[in-house]
Amino acid sequence: MNTRSRTVWILLAGLLLLVSCADEKAVNAAFFQNKVSWYVFDPASATGVQPLAGFDQPLQVVWKPAPAAILATDLEATDSGLGALAVSGLGLLILDDSSGLLTFLKPASDPNLKDYRTGVIFRWDRKTFVTLYRETQAVLATPALPSVTLAWWSEGNDRLAFYPVLSQSFDTQRQAVRVDASGASRTPATVDFEWKIPTQDDAAAQVTRLDLATGTETSLPSTVGPELLPPPAGFEALSQRLAARLGAVDVLWAQNGDHRLLLTAQGWAATGLPGGDSRLYHLPEIGAAGRYTHVLALARGYALSWETRARGFVGAAGLVYVPYGVLAP
Repeated sequence: MNTRSRTVWILLAGLLLLVSCADEKAVNAAFFQNKVSWYVFDPASATGVQPLAGFDQPLQVVWKPAPAAILATDLEATDSGLGALAVSGLGLLILDDSSGLLTFLKPASDPNLKDYRTGVIFRWDRKTFVTLYRETQAVLATPALPSVTLAWWSEGNDRLAFYPVLSQSFDTQRQAVRVDASGASRTPATVDFEWKIPTQDDAAAQVTRLDLATGTETSLPSTVGPELLPPPAGFEALSQRLAARLGAVDVLWAQNGDHRLLLTAQGWAATGLPGGDSRLYHLPEIGAAGRYTHVLALARGYALSWETRARGFVGAAGLVYVPYGVLAP
């Protein structure tokens, strides 16, 4: 595979394999009766996505190098329980699972975000933030484009606004290539950035901590290392169920009240209620190169992001919404 765009046909298999035969017909029926909503990212669409009938249809895909591809980088809940999805090349999408509506938030002012990569999502001061940067080669190719690091959205608006970072206003070429937003929920609320100056060797320039309330930055001595949180207490039975089938594996996890889900990148899912039975499913495989990347538990169901990736290239990528009743424990 080379760097020029290739159009390929991917057959996204629609067979849902289940470990428990008693659950197989009910869950398969739910998927085939369109109770599960599949989407693929589409920058030409007003909503940022286009619906798919499911993974039983061929999809025309243009493979792009990962640094230029449209793909999800984070999936988090807003303060009111909506789903916020960060998508490189698009920006921020909002999912309301009470209505099933997806809203694509365009910036209130320049720049257009098609040339920007997204990072992580965090909440502060009743706002939902997404971090932004540009790849080194993109900056060198089009240095005149504005450098932005933080965009935010508040409910009731349909546009993104930008939060200026002081150090970047003095050095417009620097890019925050790594971000740790775990401090945004503390007092004072802070975000750590690892900055790089776009040069041919792409050397690290500085690490700073931003105070969100005051806008002031202080230097830090070490590199940024976002904390990867394991499942909290209450997931032990689900972890054991997965381990019994697959051994030790990395998992994504989501929880909303009693609804709990562990998910592997390959689509193995364990779900169950506290103190009750657990179920083990194998969700649809997204082709040989497909994987699930994020999961979020909302009020009425799970949102999952997915992508196809091979040898540093990304093809189709999108979002799937699964009502809780489909994966009932």
